[in-house]
Amino acid sequence: MNNHVHKAPWALSLIISTALASSLCMIVAVFILNDAEDAERWLFILPLLVVAIAALFTVRGYALSADYLRIHRLLWSTRIPLAGLQSATYDPEAVHKSSRSFGNGGLFSISGYFRSKKLGKYRAFISHPALAVVLRFADHIIVVSPAIPEQFIRQLRELGALPTERE
Repeated sequence: MNNHVHKAPWALSLIISTALASSLCMIVAVFILNDAEDAERWLFILPLLVVAIAALFTVRGYALSADYLRIHRLLWSTRIPLAGLQSATYDPEAVHKSSRSFGNGGLFSISGYFRSKKLGKYRAFISHPALAVVLRFADHIIVVSPAIPEQFIRQLRELGALPTERE
């Protein structure tokens, strides 16, 4: 199974946004601890919880099998059935100009539900937008960002999860 595991590298923009947002949350927590009234000091935990919860949803990598795509998170994996996969396309511009419907737009990952003119509604599990692979199913779209998109698509074909005549 190791040869079907793909890393999820972080884009520089994700590194910067994560560092800035995490730092801001830490500063807010310290500010609350130092300046809040005794009865309100417990609120310092809220910005720290934002960081901790977002960190849990970090996209660490992807594992392929003939039936499933597993998105490895910090403490668990999200399993996406590959039944009905119609195409897989490497598109570095796929998520450009997308708007978030529900999810995380850059604190440890870009994940959740998004919408764009190009893709319509889609679900993202990405850490590097320029490595986007668009997985099209009859009724939904998933976007992932494996380190080597072409290898990821080739392995989908080899595993029989993707029709051979499409890319």
